Order: sequence, then structure tokens, then C-alpha cells
Amino acid sequence: MVKLVVLDGIGSITFHSIPFFFYKTKQWNVAPSHSLPFHSTTLHQSKHSLREITLKQKIAARHNKKVIKREFEVGDLVLRRNQKDPEEGKLVANWEGPYRITMKTGKGAYDLEDLIKGAIPTTWNAEKLKRYYT
Repeated sequence: MVKLVVLDGIGSITFHSIPFFFYKTKQWNVAPSHSLPFHSTTLHQSKHSLREITLKQKIAARHNKKVIKREFEVGDLVLRRNQKDPEEGKLVANWEGPYRITMKTGKGAYDLEDLIKGAIPTTWNAEKLKRYYT
């Protein structure tokens, strides 16, 4: 038996079992009430698109499970990831700060200010920031 996947115009997916003989000769009915003229290319494309959709959903679920969502408000205190210099060695602190968030500039981008020196000219992504607890 070969599984046939039919994608309707409204997005519903139905599965039908077809004997292999009819699949090879391309002469088979999809449903008892009506016949749809399918070719092997249509069957292959629908199987391919269904596999592609399920694969994309699995990849997105795996990615979303591991992502740590970080959102900060204006005025929050944060630590920023240290930009290490190879000359300093491996024992340098991983995080530096604390810094205060002055403005949210985009999706996950923040302007920071040092508590002593003032504003920092570059923006920082949320991946490089961590909440500072006092």
C-alpha cells in the first residue's frame, strides 16, 4: 500500500491508502464519492511539502526549547558579557557591570549607561546581557 496525501485548498490534509498496482499505473480514485486526476508528480510534491512543513516545525520547536528569552525594562540593572582579549588569559571575569538600561532600541537591542561614567556609545543585544540582582 502507498499512502496518498491530499492537500485541500482550505488547508486540510487527508490520507488515503492506495494499492501499489494502481499507484504505478496512475489510475486510481482518491475517495469513493469522486475521482481526482492525480499524477505522480503531484503526489511527490505533496509528500515533499508535508515533510518540509513537519521538519520546519520540529526544528523550530527544538530551537525554541533551548532559547532563553531575555527582556528588560528601562531602568533595570544588567551585567554585560565581557569582551575578552586573548592576552588577558582565561581567568578574566565573564560578566562586567552593573549597567543601567536607558532605552530599548529594537528587538532585543538596548542602550546602556555605566552607573559612574555615564552613557555607553554602542547598543547591546539581549543575548549579551544578564539581569543583575542586588
